[in-house]
Amino acid sequence: LARLRPAPPGHQLEMAAVIARVFGVEPDLERWRPQIVLTDDERSSASEQWRDIESRAGAAHRRRLLVNVSAAIAKRRWPSERYVAVAREIRRRHPDLAIAVIGAPA
Repeated sequence: LARLRPAPPGHQLEMAAVIARVFGVEPDLERWRPQIVLTDDERSSASEQWRDIESRAGAAHRRRLLVNVSAAIAKRRWPSERYVAVAREIRRRHPDLAIAVIGAPA
């Protein structure tokens, strides 16, 4: 059984690459790019939600920004006021940008 050295702190993909060696995968030779696979129904639902966001904003938007305000670990959470300040500044600089905010229930 192979012994693992502790993974350096970093992105989950970097930590997974360390574990992959146990299974004979050489991380430096692989492409570690994450993918999100969506069904047609998920894509359709997302398009519908964006159309709703854009229509409530009252203008046709060419570009979109999705802001995720959740973090699983409390010490990694950013204060809400900072998100608000950043969103306001982005809106000031890019009034044609459609902005949606999402987050986990916690």
